[in-house]
Amino acid sequence: MNSVSKFIKEMALGQEGAVTLVRVPTIIEQVKAGLMDAYPVKVKLHVSGYQPDGCRVPVQIEQWRQGRKLVVQIYREFDVDEVCPANIVPFETGITLGGADFASGDYTVVVNDYVLNLTL
Repeated sequence: MNSVSKFIKEMALGQEGAVTLVRVPTIIEQVKAGLMDAYPVKVKLHVSGYQPDGCRVPVQIEQWRQGRKLVVQIYREFDVDEVCPANIVPFETGITLGGADFASGDYTVVVNDYVLNLTL
């Protein structure tokens, strides 16, 4: 199962004229981490990849922390019936990781299907 089909999610709004949304993750090709000059320490990710279609809809970014594992999901949601151009669109963004203070040690950062091991 590829990352696009892995995250596809259909949601029907329970009303007349319901819209079925599909969640399409951004394809992540590279993630680089850097430390920001701040106290407490903050981690900033530089993420690059592409959108697998030419639909022009806003990108959603969700993140959460499970101990020393940081998870970031980057995706777009749009009407499953929307017709999109058949081309890929480059994607690049910076993300400051939230959550509690970062103590020294090893962390795992997961951005969609991309895994980065990080030592602070």
